[in-house]
Amino acid sequence: MVSIKPFRAVRPNSYDVDQIASLPYDVVSKSEVLKLVEDNPKSFLNIDRTDVRFETEDADEVYELAKDKLADFMDKGWLIKEEEPALYIYRLLQGDRLQYGLVTTIAVADYADGHIKRHEFTRPDKEKDRIRHNDCSDANTSPIFLTMRKNSKLKFLLKKERDARLPLYSFDSFNDTNHCIWRITDPATIENIQS
Repeated sequence: MVSIKPFRAVRPNSYDVDQIASLPYDVVSKSEVLKLVEDNPKSFLNIDRTDVRFETEDADEVYELAKDKLADFMDKGWLIKEEEPALYIYRLLQGDRLQYGLVTTIAVADYADGHIKRHEFTRPDKEKDRIRHNDCSDANTSPIFLTMRKNSKLKFLLKKERDARLPLYSFDSFNDTNHCIWRITDPATIENIQS
């Protein structure tokens, strides 16, 4: 079984979340990123794709700028750090398509030990870039998406949590997608989800 843990997220404040939300860093071209960040100084791509501002994509300056931009977003209050560890339920709705996820941390050892099955082969240059980005920023700025087998108990627990409170965020973003996020901080609930 894979071990999951709550974490103290750095996340957008509630007022700027729709401006900070961005497409995944690896699905937009350099020219698209430049346009998006020019039009929106709060776009998270200002942190996640600092390479667009340099001739050489893997120069030390690329990663230093990412670190500086992250600190700048924090200083301006666009991003805030949670006071206590939490898990997050994430819902995406696009047209008739509805998806739920659980935002959590996992142990790299679970991947290395084969408890998490590899679903694609990433290019070594992309892996190196994200490792340098994360190390320099001291943050994981790009989530890794995993799937799991159906689990009716977990589904019930997550539905109960969603129904018990208003979401932390609910906003529309790219591609006419609605995003809703609920925060879970209750230790007993977190323990139930972990088990």
